[in-house]
Amino acid sequence: MEMIPNRKRMDTVFKQLVSIRSMSTKEEQLITFLERQFKEWNMKVVRQTIPDVKYGSITNLVTTIEGDSTKEAIFFCTHLDTVFYESTVKLIEDANNYYSDGSTILGADPKMAITCMYELMSLLNENKVSHPTIQFIFTSAEEIGCIGANYLIDAPITAKSGYVVDHDGQVGTIVHAAYSHALVKLKFTSATNDGISTIAKQIIKQMKNNLLFKQTILSTRSLQTDIQDGIPVVHWNIDLYGDTDEQLAGEIDHLYELKQMYKMSQSFLINMTWDYSINGYHIGLDDPLVQKVSHAVEQCNLQVNYVKTQHITDTNFFNYYGKKAINLGVGYKHIHTNKETIAKQSFFDLTTVLCEIVTS
Repeated sequence: MEMIPNRKRMDTVFKQLVSIRSMSTKEEQLITFLERQFKEWNMKVVRQTIPDVKYGSITNLVTTIEGDSTKEAIFFCTHLDTVFYESTVKLIEDANNYYSDGSTILGADPKMAITCMYELMSLLNENKVSHPTIQFIFTSAEEIGCIGANYLIDAPITAKSGYVVDHDGQVGTIVHAAYSHALVKLKFTSATNDGISTIAKQIIKQMKNNLLFKQTILSTRSLQTDIQDGIPVVHWNIDLYGDTDEQLAGEIDHLYELKQMYKMSQSFLINMTWDYSINGYHIGLDDPLVQKVSHAVEQCNLQVNYVKTQHITDTNFFNYYGKKAINLGVGYKHIHTNKETIAKQSFFDLTTVLCEIVTS
């Protein structure tokens, strides 16, 4: 039996979700809305609430639809939170797209992905089709550093592999790999040289030109200058992306060596620390997880596009904790801005792909 997404229902659900504020760590109202509906469908629903020193508590939501035990269970995941916005979202639409009125974000990231997962659950509830056990996972505080995903190791997730639904590429995009990432903090101090900003820029350029591996990407963030105890100081954060975890670790060690060399040859001090590192992942194109979604995309007459990304998402954490995962494109445009928009056709296309994944 073919499951066909209900466009009218998705329109209604998306508008409901957009009207619910769910900024990072403030997702309780949205969790309650979803939890109530899932329980009406007699689904198993578990709140994973974790005390957090900085945010008070973090809550992830895990719900399960039981299926054919002879098939390998899978999961779908997206996050609950939006980036910060001040006033109420006023949704505008035309025949093809949803927008905000331009005074706020729209919140399609993640409300569109939630809508499509919600529609998949609705269809499974209405139709007697053969499918594996499916877990639907909704994480907290993704937009401020995948905080909820940090705690997934203790979540009641029995599925060994699955799909995160949270990439801004078009539907059909398959993010099968991500670079390992580290944030490196540099502090340049000079008691005598007022040209410390120029020197700092020169050193960053030399570091960029002397990386160990050609696959490494060094990206600079904004430079900040100030005066501390009458001494000029430059703070500069750089993002370092390695093809593998091992390459990234080697590159960081190499930067420490370069820093020591520059420090000995110049009349200023360089302090270097790395703030955090996030493991990357690589799922081969011949892996059954990738093959399954590739087939689903093709069956839906959409174009497959394989991507390796620099972006950190919940997908990184699933793979780090031993749950094989890839990220799926949903068609977001101009996310995190007041120009955010989403095509209505993307709802139908994405949900159709999800249906194909679980029934093929």
